[in-house]
Amino acid sequence: MTDQVIIEKLDNIEKMISEQNLLKKEVLNFSEACQYIDVSESHLYKLTSRKQIPHFCPQGKMEKPVILTTLRPV
Repeated sequence: MTDQVIIEKLDNIEKMISEQNLLKKEVLNFSEACQYIDVSESHLYKLTSRKQIPHFCPQGKMEKPVILTTLRPV
C-alpha cells in the first residue's frame, strides 16, 4: 500500500468519526451546522439572517431537531 492510499483511508476514517460525533449532538455550533446540513457558511449565514432557520444568537448555537424540521420538504 502506498503512502497516498494510507493517507486517503485515514482521511476517510477521520471524516466518518466526525460525522458520527455530529449525530450524537443535539446542539451544533455554526461550522458543525454547516457540515451537518452540507451547506456553505455563506449560505447558512443567509438562512439565519433571513430568519429561515431558528438559532441562538449569543453563541451561534443551533438545535439539530429545529434545523431538520425547518429544512424538511413539505
